[in-house]
Amino acid sequence: MMTAPTIFYWWRDQPNRPKDIENWIDLGKAKKITENEWLKRPISFEIEDRWKTKAVQEMLYIYREGRNVTILSSICPHAGCLIKTGNGGFICPCHKSFFDDKGTVIEGPSPRPLDSMEWTVKKGRLYVKYEQYRSGIKSKEVIG
Repeated sequence: MMTAPTIFYWWRDQPNRPKDIENWIDLGKAKKITENEWLKRPISFEIEDRWKTKAVQEMLYIYREGRNVTILSSICPHAGCLIKTGNGGFICPCHKSFFDDKGTVIEGPSPRPLDSMEWTVKKGRLYVKYEQYRSGIKSKEVIG
């Protein structure tokens, strides 16, 4: 029998990931991504949440330098708050973690850098494999 705290943690740890993980999320034409500046990009997908399918929106930060792309999660690895750009890097407004422009922790309680996402370019289009990672731990562990 599950107790209320057990159900809470079991429910909370369910990931926000696309239903079909084999389908990567299309971010558009790779060459149209502005070079040498961080782009804040919303993404949308559907997930199955036990009994129903629901639409989810998340935010990513994308940086392109020639053919090299970096895609970072907008979720702080410390406690799951949404980060913002500022002071030449990224700031978590909840507990004041500060990350440089590459996502490396400079100060604050975050146990690891911002989580990077796997990406690929196919037929000139940029795709990201969105995954959600467990907050509050040093290692990058996929939820689900």
